[in-house]
Amino acid sequence: METSFPKISVIVPVYNVEQYLSKCIDSILSQTFTNFELLLINDGSNDNSGAICNKYANLDVRIRVINQINSGVSSARNKGLDEARGEYISFIDADDWIDETTYDEIISFNNLHDSDVTLFGYKRYYNKKFSFFPILGNSGNLNRDDRYKLISTIIGKKDVASQTQMGSVFNILFKLDVAVQLRFKKIRFAEDKIYLLELLILAENISVCPQCFYYYRDNLNSATQKHFENLYNDMIVNQNLLSDLLIKYNLYNTFESEIKNNSLHFLLALFYNEAKSQKKINDSVSKISIFCNEMNIFQTLNWSSTIIYSIRQPIWLLAKLKLFRACILFAKLRYYFLNEFRI
Repeated sequence: METSFPKISVIVPVYNVEQYLSKCIDSILSQTFTNFELLLINDGSNDNSGAICNKYANLDVRIRVINQINSGVSSARNKGLDEARGEYISFIDADDWIDETTYDEIISFNNLHDSDVTLFGYKRYYNKKFSFFPILGNSGNLNRDDRYKLISTIIGKKDVASQTQMGSVFNILFKLDVAVQLRFKKIRFAEDKIYLLELLILAENISVCPQCFYYYRDNLNSATQKHFENLYNDMIVNQNLLSDLLIKYNLYNTFESEIKNNSLHFLLALFYNEAKSQKKINDSVSKISIFCNEMNIFQTLNWSSTIIYSIRQPIWLLAKLKLFRACILFAKLRYYFLNEFRI
């Protein structure tokens, strides 16, 4: 008897997202494309997320709930890859959602371009408003120059005055036989960026769809909104993994400036992370100093770039002058007012 396998395996890591999980699952189950399986990887949730997963699994045979001890999002995604049976893989974060025609349109687009990897845009939901983030502005198959431009953007775009960086796996459809060659690193910061970069290096055929199908929720309770005690160590580990990856594929020299830009993006994230700390400011200053020394920040942050970046964010001038206390105060004030006006 012939066994029927789903076209797409949709993998959703789940951890303490009871407030948003039903909307995410409903958006997947309402797809006009129906030939998929939904893998809900319950990563040791201690709220009602597990019960919600089980409720939906009892209603739809396409859903499988896989429970594991809390091990982090990388472990949950890797578990999903181990369990997936589909021809294609799609990752969705449990507090986000997708348009009902997403998979119909992406599969049609993918078939037209015969792609191993298809990227599409997303909409950021913030303060009850949507911002659109298409990929590169391109459409169709990427040539070598376009692929390098995409990789360059992911590693470290030139506009380091911005906190927004591309480098997630939620707005991608890719073949399982390509995906299973790789695994997510068990790190706690920007783990999907390393996976995505290696995927884009290895894949033979990459295409970009111009539409924005994915809704990314800027969630105040998400990991990106919390203070992490050892974030500076995680950033150093991530930067070293990034350098090692590019060396492995003989691309370090090609993207050396982007690697330096990435360290500046990390420094900006570190300022805002320390702004959320409840500990003494001396501890935060010490962490930032260690990070700057480890990453050779002041060789990258020259005066010409400092002036350009400071037009949008004065924090860069303070950083260049090594006024780290002032940087943290600036970040605290900005973080406070941003959260005051979030709804």
